[in-house]
Amino acid sequence: MANLRLKKIILEVVNNQLRDNDPSITKEVYEELLKAGYSVSEAK
Repeated sequence: MANLRLKKIILEVVNNQLRDNDPSITKEVYEELLKAGYSVSEAK
């Protein structure tokens, strides 16, 4: 149970960083992972 809660919290943080582009490196790395063939969920 704790792992699922932690995963949900981490994904929320990543989504917020992507939305706000803060820090900008999060979006840069995310986009590079997508270009490299990772799925959306894997990239996050």
